[in-house]
Amino acid sequence: MKQFSFIIMFFFISIFLLIGCDQSVEPAKDKNSIIQIPGCDSTRLGKTLVPDDSCFSYQFYESLIVVFCVSGNCCPDSNRFSTNHTITNDTIIVAVADTAGQLCRCVCTYILHGEFHDLPGNNYLFLVYQMEDSAETLLYAVNVHRN
Repeated sequence: MKQFSFIIMFFFISIFLLIGCDQSVEPAKDKNSIIQIPGCDSTRLGKTLVPDDSCFSYQFYESLIVVFCVSGNCCPDSNRFSTNHTITNDTIIVAVADTAGQLCRCVCTYILHGEFHDLPGNNYLFLVYQMEDSAETLLYAVNVHRN
């Protein structure tokens, strides 16, 4: 009887380990990212990253690097935005949403920095939408070209 219960216990432990091993594998992570540069009205960074006449800049060599502005409430001034991006054929669509509450009576311009790697094409239409409530506003529609 002991041998039979040992076999059943071994069987269940083996099943548990097999299921556990399948769940421990991490999914592939997206190499592309968009982050918020800390601070409101980041003029110290804006002068070096963004031309004076625009709030959209890019470099496209091996990877596409974009810098663009979005507006949001001033309080708090960090970790405000969630972003989502899709790449379809020759179009890159970025959706930006302000996740922090409207905590004070001012609006700031924030700089976001995005990097897109392993793009097969040389020309893309880069679209940035700002999501507010159930509405979306097109902020940028820029043709970017690999140098």
